[in-house]
Amino acid sequence: MLVGGMPQAVAEYIDSNDFARVDQIKRTILDLYEEDFYELDPSGKTSMMFRSIPAQLNSNASRYKVSSVIEGGRVERLQNQLAILKDSMTTLVALHSNDPSVGLTLHQNPNQFKIYCCDTGLFVTMAFWDGESVENKIYEKLLSDKLATDLGYVYENVVAQMLASAGNKLFYHTWPTEEGNRNYEIDFIISRQSKICPIEVKSSQSKEHHSIDRFIQKYSSRILTSYMLYTKDEVLKESARYKFFEIDTVQVKGKTEGKKIFFPFDTNEMDDSLLVKFAAFEEGLQAYYTGDWKTARKIFKETELEVTEVFLERMGLKNAPEDWSGIWTMTSK
Repeated sequence: MLVGGMPQAVAEYIDSNDFARVDQIKRTILDLYEEDFYELDPSGKTSMMFRSIPAQLNSNASRYKVSSVIEGGRVERLQNQLAILKDSMTTLVALHSNDPSVGLTLHQNPNQFKIYCCDTGLFVTMAFWDGESVENKIYEKLLSDKLATDLGYVYENVVAQMLASAGNKLFYHTWPTEEGNRNYEIDFIISRQSKICPIEVKSSQSKEHHSIDRFIQKYSSRILTSYMLYTKDEVLKESARYKFFEIDTVQVKGKTEGKKIFFPFDTNEMDDSLLVKFAAFEEGLQAYYTGDWKTARKIFKETELEVTEVFLERMGLKNAPEDWSGIWTMTSK
């Protein structure tokens, strides 16, 4: 992560095992990028936007604020600079999805976006470009997670790079809190099958995960699975907080066996009424599995949980098929 994937940087690390020397290689690469940007855009605006990527992510704003980088800057006036950054293959752009559902591209907002670096090693050098080089001691503290700064934006860049490398377009989503004085934010959203998967990236210094909790509550019927990416120690601490409810068994097209799907709930925020509803849901789910769809329909309607809408649509007013195994076979991957 700290070295990155640039061949020259990797080769230097293999030869010397010296982060400071690797950092000098990365600075040379970044200087070459600067020269290319100035050749394509003599105004220097493209270079300024590129250099500001770490600061923009660290600001925790819901978008890249071009006006804070370029005086009087507006997205519509900087389309040429944005095109240069995208075409240069040095950046990754995540677009805001105004309606987080399958077909994220249909709801993308081209004027609300975040920019990441294609290589996290270069991103780290840009983020700590305070002097002539980043010392080994800083890299050692970064490796041991002992640097006195929130590294969430570094981890976020790592995940952006991984998702893009796997062929995913990058999308995120924000919406106002109940108080209206700030926003909830889901760092990344990808689509799988006919559902979406929200992803929240956390650093060791960030313990809260209100955004993904609220997102799950708001869009439960749209979600296939959700991901919270933590450091190892935080995973161990947080895992005990969650209760997992079985919500379905499905067989993906082309597969020969069913897979159970579970839904996580934070026990710190779950009230007794919700526990009662899910206890009833589990009873209805067993009736559904055994083919007693009449009983399942009755129970599902009474629980008033969003997750039951999928089952009510599947069953309609029909009885279970004679060859019903309790496993729903999906018609597409």
